[in-house]
Amino acid sequence: IGRQICKGLSAAHDAGIVHRDVKPENISLEVVEGRRDAVKLLDFGIAQVGDKSENTESRAGTPGYLAPEVISGVGGDLRTDIYALGCTLYELATGRRPFERKYISDVLVGHMSDVPEPPSLHMPCPPAFDAVVLRCLEKDPTNRYSDAAALEAGLCEVQIAQGIQTEWDDLPLPAVDAELAARLQRKMP
Repeated sequence: IGRQICKGLSAAHDAGIVHRDVKPENISLEVVEGRRDAVKLLDFGIAQVGDKSENTESRAGTPGYLAPEVISGVGGDLRTDIYALGCTLYELATGRRPFERKYISDVLVGHMSDVPEPPSLHMPCPPAFDAVVLRCLEKDPTNRYSDAAALEAGLCEVQIAQGIQTEWDDLPLPAVDAELAARLQRKMP
């Protein structure tokens, strides 16, 4: 599921579109040609087209998935979608958001300043998955994955390390540097 979301975000980002509201409610799982869990990325209603990171409208989104730079009003770029996808992967794996709080203001403070607990504290997850999700949730956007393809490669590495096979292993590998692409090609199911 995570790899397919990355594919959708990569396509949007390549077209100059930042989704700005990646969350479980905007991800639909369907059956396509007999295969379960075909992902559709929904609701581009507040998407940002082109470079409008200085626009105050860039503060839009859902509090449980907002990147720190969006909350602070600095604006964002495709790495805000990486942050939101990290929150989403966290929730998909654990059943809870990384910063579950009673009040929205406390949720926003969590995104701005708190270190998220590893997903494995809430549900059995491999350390490699913790590392991928926590990298997505870095406060400084430059410490996150540079794009959705790099994040997808991280998910591929988790899949390889865990020996996981899925109905969607025939997806094209992410567009990453030649050395990493060759390693994934050799080891992915």
